[in-house]
Amino acid sequence: MVHRKRQRPAPSGTISAEALWWLTRSLLKAGAKKLFVIEKDERCVAALASLKEVAGRRLEIIPGDALDIDLIKKVPAPRKIVANLPYNVAVPALLHLLAEFPSLRTVMVMVQAPLLPAKTFPSGAPKLQMDSLLRKYAFVHNAGERFAVAMSEKFLCVNPFITERLRQTYPRRKDKIDTLWTWVNTDIFKPQLWPLDSSPFQIVFAGRLDEFKDPPLMFRTIDRLRQRLNGDVRFHYIGTSDPHRFEEFAAIEDITVRHGFKDAAGMAETLASAHAGILTSEFEGMPRCVLETLAVGRPVVAMHLPQLESVIRPGVSGYLVVRSGSRDDMVDALAQRFVDIRTGIEAGAMNPVHIADTIRAFTPGTQLARVFRYHQEIQDARGLAAAAPTY
Repeated sequence: MVHRKRQRPAPSGTISAEALWWLTRSLLKAGAKKLFVIEKDERCVAALASLKEVAGRRLEIIPGDALDIDLIKKVPAPRKIVANLPYNVAVPALLHLLAEFPSLRTVMVMVQAPLLPAKTFPSGAPKLQMDSLLRKYAFVHNAGERFAVAMSEKFLCVNPFITERLRQTYPRRKDKIDTLWTWVNTDIFKPQLWPLDSSPFQIVFAGRLDEFKDPPLMFRTIDRLRQRLNGDVRFHYIGTSDPHRFEEFAAIEDITVRHGFKDAAGMAETLASAHAGILTSEFEGMPRCVLETLAVGRPVVAMHLPQLESVIRPGVSGYLVVRSGSRDDMVDALAQRFVDIRTGIEAGAMNPVHIADTIRAFTPGTQLARVFRYHQEIQDARGLAAAAPTY
């Protein structure tokens, strides 16, 4: 928040107190006419005593929890908030402050990283405890969505179906809501030659194993394909979720390679070592794992999602399977499409370059150009555009 080029002596014995001391001092030095500091840690409150002596009435220290204090009586109509909050209280604290103070115009927040024991995670994995928080904390998502739609100049969604839903939900704001597809870094994810042999047939999935991605359907499909190909199948999973949560995984555990977390380069290499990707989700935005799999020249078999029609072309870059009939019918249909892909690869009917060509519209140069244009339009509307340099 306030960049310091070198370390200075700490006015307190704790790092958090030191950080608060320098942040408070810097805000006062920057010209804050009246600064209210809300802090529940007694050590941090004590560390600010020296600043209070110098700043006088410009600085008021309010000991306590921001969620419990009657702030309206203590803080008259603030226009700016600067906060350094633990990750687990950041959202409720901000929502509380925004509700208390409609006068706010500027909010700057630093969210502290979660402090969790490294032993609870696989080596090299991001520090994630859960596959998804959306179901448990839906109210946070909804509150954040309402706030973002209300306060933003432009609200961009990952697919047109979400865009349409939000336009119907917020009809007064519909003109600012638009679609921006995700993109794939084609400097890293490039079309690669097929693996030297189609035996065993290698299938890959990357991402979290959230329930809406329907992992049981995925695992049953791999097992059914294994039966059709007399065991000549390998399944590669890139991600940190635990597949053992789903009982269907037991049937394919012995043919599964769990890669854990991979960076972009490692992921591109693993995707290219497979023959095809799989997606069984009930809903998605534009799934990046599909785009990245296609970008390295590997076809994808997926349950039908309307947005995938533009990139998964039958017989060219994979197949879409309609979600209809019984679960067993869908498993059979998915497995058969993988058989079709294997046959197509062996016959030379599928070309990695042609497969990669299907994601041309989802590159940074195409998608981000719109973002830059939106930023320029917002700057122009606010009179912030810099004058052209003269020479």
